Amino acid sequence: MPGQHGRGDSGLDTQPAWGRADNSGVMARRRHYAPEQDLVHVSFKCVGDAFLMRPDAYTSFVIASALAGAAEKYGVRIHAFGILSSHGHLELGIRGCRLDSFMQHFKSRTAMELNAHRGRDGAFFKQRYRCEPILSEEAAVGIELYVHAQAVSHELVERAIEWPGLSSYAAVSEGRASVEVSWFDDEAWREAGAKRSERQSFVHVASVPLTPLPHRAGMSESALSAERRALVARMKEVELEVSRKRRSEGARRLPRASRYTSEDPNGMPSRDREKTPQPYAHGSEAEVRAYREAYAEVMVAYERASARYRESGRLCPFPAGTYPPRIAIARDVL
Repeated sequence: MPGQHGRGDSGLDTQPAWGRADNSGVMARRRHYAPEQDLVHVSFKCVGDAFLMRPDAYTSFVIASALAGAAEKYGVRIHAFGILSSHGHLELGIRGCRLDSFMQHFKSRTAMELNAHRGRDGAFFKQRYRCEPILSEEAAVGIELYVHAQAVSHELVERAIEWPGLSSYAAVSEGRASVEVSWFDDEAWREAGAKRSERQSFVHVASVPLTPLPHRAGMSESALSAERRALVARMKEVELEVSRKRRSEGARRLPRASRYTSEDPNGMPSRDREKTPQPYAHGSEAEVRAYREAYAEVMVAYERASARYRESGRLCPFPAGTYPPRIAIARDVL
């Protein structure tokens, strides 16, 4: 199948090229987020880029349940999400929350359920997720589009609305407060010997809550409608751009979206796709530069506090938003 097997993000370029930390384009996990930092863009991949999250009914239900459960437990606000077979993207609000705990809960629940479903064990996700701060309203709107356009920009479907997997695009563009995902437990229904009229009792529903982007809070309904229409208009531009590029390259028509629900979950994409560097943050050059400078200052203070802590074994003030390193402290035995 095209797209997921190696065609590039040809339809969209919202990420500023800031922050390559190594040749792989993946930087080390940040040890600090400013307490006032809220919006972030998070992405994660299945191990080996395998299609372990292919969009069948049960898989979508499991992922939606894990997202909803993690959001409820840790208070993280979900603004947008798009899940493809091999990877996913989230736009989140994390002020006052622990993103690491949210991601650990989400990934562990998803991995446990889908490993059992696929009769496999071992790692499900790559160890490290990627996360970049979103520094402005304009960048937030750009990432919203980027997340929702994943299936289009990877050349899996002609239109974003056609993707059979999990995406918040339809709900956000229609102004709905959640994404509802249902799954019928056919096996339990048959084992119970239940009647056809009792099928509804075996339908499970996961509801992923959606929170409007911060700058939309308090907007009138007419203003919100205008924002939704703008999102749809920008998406159409992306769809047309990707379609034109594919036709100019002489590529064949895309397969029906339903074919992705039956692809081999252990399959992997081709390796001809170029790696892109991970952005340091999303915003204008001036905003990203200021963020980098502030982060560097915090890290200098963090390293000084960490050195004192390691030498003395006694806690001392650490910069806001950071945590002391874990160290083994020798204790005298009386």
